Amino acid sequence: MALWLYGLGGVPAPQNPGMVEVLIGLCLWVGLGGWPAYALASGLLLRRKDLQPFEMMGTLAFLYLAWVPLARGVAQGWALADVLRDWLPMLFLFLPLLVHRRFLGCEATGRRIVAAGLAGAGILFALRWWSDAGWWFAGIGRVAMADGADYLLNAPSVVFAAVLLPLLGCRLLCERATPWHLLVAGGLCVLGGIGVAGVAGAVHRFALAGIVAAYLCFAVWYLSRSVLPLAFVLGGVAIAIVAAPLPLVGVIDHVNEKSRLVGANARIEETTAVLNFVGKSWVSIVIGEGWGAVFRNPAVGWWAVSFTHALPTYLLLKSGLIGVLLTLGYLVCLIPEATRLLTRDVPLTLAVIAACAGGLVLYTSFKFLDFGLCLALVVLADGPGAPRARPGDAGRKTLRSRDT
Repeated sequence: MALWLYGLGGVPAPQNPGMVEVLIGLCLWVGLGGWPAYALASGLLLRRKDLQPFEMMGTLAFLYLAWVPLARGVAQGWALADVLRDWLPMLFLFLPLLVHRRFLGCEATGRRIVAAGLAGAGILFALRWWSDAGWWFAGIGRVAMADGADYLLNAPSVVFAAVLLPLLGCRLLCERATPWHLLVAGGLCVLGGIGVAGVAGAVHRFALAGIVAAYLCFAVWYLSRSVLPLAFVLGGVAIAIVAAPLPLVGVIDHVNEKSRLVGANARIEETTAVLNFVGKSWVSIVIGEGWGAVFRNPAVGWWAVSFTHALPTYLLLKSGLIGVLLTLGYLVCLIPEATRLLTRDVPLTLAVIAACAGGLVLYTSFKFLDFGLCLALVVLADGPGAPRARPGDAGRKTLRSRDT
């Protein structure tokens, strides 16, 4: 419900949070529970004996990022609105810890709930963007369509839906190609195609590359089991070329032209500016300038802003090397969880990777709610089969929920 409210009436980066954001927050609070949040914020979670490595590193990173940069930002005298605008989105990075505890023992159910919420939000964001664009599908490949004031297509859930739904449809047909399955798979592809069309119309280069790469990886992954996935991917490409050759060529031309004009969107210059800004003192290098810190960013025309477009530079600016290393350790500990998810659900894993990749290195989407919940999916890898060994499980049987 929280995610569908988010897609229906929210925006990825609200400037002035209102009633919709309050309702989303209440839904998250009820759905995830207040006690786990308190245990995380207070550090009581560290007292549990069954912590996984990502939980331990995540809790340590959270305790540092939640309080040290906050105190530093207040001491520096940064504007309270900027401090809160940094501090609140930081919480989303640690939603995997709360989601994991909420669905402990019923991870398969959690996967379905979170994935359905994210896919629904992505479709709703794409539909709202098309509504603002006047449903001008003929504009794809003809012009680089505007992002809009709310930047709805920047939401990771759009890419998530654009990858997951068509791949689920393809997998469905690989398992059993009955007329009913064909109808369902077609519907999934149409829904996912709404997001793909939006990303193509607005010429989001990295998102398009992630979507195409996910489709190809899916085909290669399943090729050893069946030639059908590759046939579906190649068939989809052939249909796109035959049905809409001009828009397809136009999108490729716009991607090349945008790359020629803006290159990497001054991301290297932005990194240099952050290094120069924090390099003025050892204190800034070690613990950062605090939440709310403002600097002149070359990636936005040297305006004084409180954000960067990559998670590492953002954390270096706000929390210093300590924050960067702790968060990096937390994210590295999620890699084994993502590997486990890959063995359970290939389409879902590819959708998560495509949705999160941009937020880690190129975009500010690491501050969005759906980015944190995409990360949360990787800790919901358990399901049927051999359960993951937990501390204290040796010598006793573990009852797991059945993935029906």
